[in-house]
Amino acid sequence: MIMMHDNPKAKDARSLIEMIFSFYSSRVIMSAIELKLFDVLHEEAMTGDAIRDQIGLAERSCFDFLDSLVALNLLCRDKSGRYENSELADTWLRSEGDFYVGGFAEMSEGSLYNVWGKLTELLKSGEPQLTGRNSFFAKLYENRYAAERFMNGMDSFNYEISSTILSSIEGFSPNKILDVGGARGDLLRQLLTNLPNASGIVLDLPQVEPLFNDHVTLYGLSSRLTFISGDFREISFPKCDMIIFGHVLHGVSENIRLELLIRAFEALNNDGFVCIYDRMIANDRASDPLSLLGSLGMALVSPVGSEYTPNNLIELINQAGFMDLYQQNLAATDTLVVAKK
Repeated sequence: MIMMHDNPKAKDARSLIEMIFSFYSSRVIMSAIELKLFDVLHEEAMTGDAIRDQIGLAERSCFDFLDSLVALNLLCRDKSGRYENSELADTWLRSEGDFYVGGFAEMSEGSLYNVWGKLTELLKSGEPQLTGRNSFFAKLYENRYAAERFMNGMDSFNYEISSTILSSIEGFSPNKILDVGGARGDLLRQLLTNLPNASGIVLDLPQVEPLFNDHVTLYGLSSRLTFISGDFREISFPKCDMIIFGHVLHGVSENIRLELLIRAFEALNNDGFVCIYDRMIANDRASDPLSLLGSLGMALVSPVGSEYTPNNLIELINQAGFMDLYQQNLAATDTLVVAKK
């Protein structure tokens, strides 16, 4: 008779091993998105052989791949061996879905996946690992497809962000909104849908303007959305009723953050609002590993960028002169802070 002995530490070891090999899971998800598997299975449940024929998979590893996605709760498999999207995948990973977040995976694969292999070099040198012509944004704008993948990821949660901003300023109707680093204007598009009398301005790099023009034309908003081309650290902010910094302040030093907030305060009309969202680190710097890892990610691609805590931000906001703070954790990874002039 074989005696089985529980190792009380085995569960801890398994948890650690799962962390070590967590990149396996992300790579499987990236491949599924690249193969448009979740789009195919939105239409109908299919057998493994039918999927293989539909998306062009070799026989070897096909079922390991599909069953890995079952184990990750992204596919479901019935007793007859037919696969379909789980509710999670059908909501968030269909490219035509309203809440598609696969752009983050596309962005990671195209820009971030390889640079994380240089983390040890960053930790030893303190220097970003994508610099000069190989810097994150230089590489990003080398081709339009790469830039669109990045923006697909960044726009994934704009519906939630816009809804939360509108809830936080309930009763206030801004006439003019400035989105600093607002890319192709998708967040402003969402806001203006609910603010029929408002207009918006995006301030961003010259390379972004063609993407902005195409996006606002697609949605018929060319008369309400305009673009200012340049570096937001150097260009004066126009007078307006609301200023948004989304995924902007984490890319600059703390001194520049304060400078930008002071400039925002000066540009806002009385009773105007500033809205900031970033992947902020939990105040205890322990309970949210993803934000801390995100800060390392910023260091890999930026000479001065880092995530920060809400408390860090609130201190700067108060120094800039704002009051009446509103803070909300968003569903994915960001925290939104809204303050009034």
